[in-house]
Amino acid sequence: MKAVVFCLVVATYVLCTECLRCITCYGSGSVDDCDVNGKLRQCMPNELSCETTVRRSGGHVTVMKGCKNSRACRDNQMQNTKFSGRSTQCNSNQLNSVCTCCCDKEMCNIGISNCNLNYPQIGFDAKDCPVASTYFPHGNVKCNNENNACEYQCTENDFFVWPVGSEINVCLSNGSWAHEKPCCARPCPPYRIADSTMIVHHTGESGKRLMEQLPSAIT
Repeated sequence: MKAVVFCLVVATYVLCTECLRCITCYGSGSVDDCDVNGKLRQCMPNELSCETTVRRSGGHVTVMKGCKNSRACRDNQMQNTKFSGRSTQCNSNQLNSVCTCCCDKEMCNIGISNCNLNYPQIGFDAKDCPVASTYFPHGNVKCNNENNACEYQCTENDFFVWPVGSEINVCLSNGSWAHEKPCCARPCPPYRIADSTMIVHHTGESGKRLMEQLPSAIT
């Protein structure tokens, strides 16, 4: 009897805590939509660039962003100036266009001004947002070099960024931040400000007198 030996190869991926992080989206209709609804992704060790690609097909625009191998990203970016039809691949005078940009810093593909491309085909004329304050009680704020994206983290025990989902704030093309500055808060329960809550519903003259008496009764 022949012995049959099966070999199982297991690939182990180690989380790279110091790797580059890039905003990631697929098929967004605009740069703002990509930045607001995309996810901040931890890149693989061999992905040392953040890539932005804007495609135009007729009047339809598609934006894609994500992590990319640096060589592959640069190769794609070099295609911007290659001839396609009567113009270049990245253009504003044809129905179809593909523009690619690479950068290699933390959260650097948020927005579009850092790409050093005009992208006139989508009419993008970004405005600067007010400089984000670094004052953040019970936590800290980390903004990228262009100050068009900030990450909020709570550093004290039992404190979490509130509202949920506002850990990343991005500067929109109209010069406003995507949402108000969040805060660090503790969940309720178990934490709460008041010891008790009382709801009073009363109408008429007697209700007016009761409301006048409430402040002294509470104190």
